[in-house]
This record gives sequence, C-alpha cells and structure tokens, in this order.
Amino acid sequence: MFIAVLSNDNEQYAIKHLELARKLGTKCKLNGVLPVGLSKEFFPRWKLFKIWLDAIDAGYGDVLDIQTAAYQGGCGLNTNYMC
Repeated sequence: MFIAVLSNDNEQYAIKHLELARKLGTKCKLNGVLPVGLSKEFFPRWKLFKIWLDAIDAGYGDVLDIQTAAYQGGCGLNTNYMC
C-alpha cells in the first residue's frame, strides 16, 4: 500500500495513482497536503471527498484505501480517528 499526497498542483493525477495501485496489486490512500513542516499549502477537504467519490464512481473503489476514514468506525476528520 502507498499514500499519494494531493495538492492543487497535482490533483489531476489522483486517478493515475489509483491506476498504478491496480497494476501493482495494492491499494492507494489519497491524502491532501497540509501546512505542516515546510509546506504552506492546504488541500481543501471538500476537494478530497469529491476525488474519493469520483474515484469510486469510476470503478476504483477496490484500490482506493479509505477504510479507516469511512468504514472501520473512524472519521478521517480528526487526528485520533475516534469521532
């Protein structure tokens, strides 16, 4: 499994990451960039949710890893995943 960090500069490649995950027989977690460390950017949460939904609609739900956030009782909107 691998994580792809999306920003305003590379969001158009989100599906490419999922295609790669499928070719490798693994899953990909799509995260948005946060203003932490050297980064000054913030990728809006609404854009990330839209990309997740579009990816599922396009048939990439099997390689998109949103298990913790969406299915296993976690939230993904806070840091301890226990909403």
